[in-house]
Amino acid sequence: MKQKTTAGLLGIFLGGLGAHKFYLGQTGWGIVYLLFCWTYIPGVIGLIEGIIYLATSDNDFDRIYNPGLVRDAVGAPALMTTSPTKKQFTFTIDSSGSQHRQTPGPTTVQGAEWARRRPVSPDEQERWILQYARQQQGRISVADVMAEMTLSYDEIQTTLEKLRKLQLCDLQVDMDSGVVTYEFPSFRPRTATPTPQARLDGTDDTTVDLDLR
Repeated sequence: MKQKTTAGLLGIFLGGLGAHKFYLGQTGWGIVYLLFCWTYIPGVIGLIEGIIYLATSDNDFDRIYNPGLVRDAVGAPALMTTSPTKKQFTFTIDSSGSQHRQTPGPTTVQGAEWARRRPVSPDEQERWILQYARQQQGRISVADVMAEMTLSYDEIQTTLEKLRKLQLCDLQVDMDSGVVTYEFPSFRPRTATPTPQARLDGTDDTTVDLDLR
C-alpha cells in the first residue's frame, strides 16, 4: 500500500531524481526525471507534486494510487472485500392458481461497502440512499440509514428532505408508534390488478343489472 506522506516527502526532497515516481510505480516517468535531473526542472516539478500529494485527501489518493483500497469510518485503510453473490427466489401465485418463481438479479451483502466508505458529495449521498431504498422495497427511516451508512443524522435528514421536495418519496407517519418513514413509490412492490376477461364472442365478461320496473 502506497502512503501519500511518503510520496509527498520523496517528491519534495528527491523529486529531481524521480524517487516519488518510482515509489508510485510510474517507472517510465521516474526514468525521465532521472535523465533530466541536471536541468533542475524535475526538482521543481517534484516539489510541486510532493505538495499536491500531501494536500490530497486520503480517499482521493487511494482511489488513484491504491485501487481496491477503501477506508472505514475512522479513516483506517482496509482492503475492499466482496462477498459471494446470493440468489433469492420468490414465488407468486396468479389468479388461475399457477405458481411462478421469480429470480431477481444477483445481490451482495447489504451495507458491505456502505459500512467501509463514506460518501463524500451530496450527489453520492443521494445515490446511495436511493440504492438502499430500492433494496428495502421503497420504505426506509432515518434510523435505518444511520445503521447502514457512515452519515450523520443531519446529513441523512437533509438528503431525504431534498428527495421529498423532488417528489421522489413521501413522508409517512405511523400514528400508533410515531415512527416516521419515507416511502419511494417507484421502489414499492407492485400488485397485479385483475383485468376483465373477454368472452369468446368478443364481449367483455361484465354484467349490468337493469331495473325494468
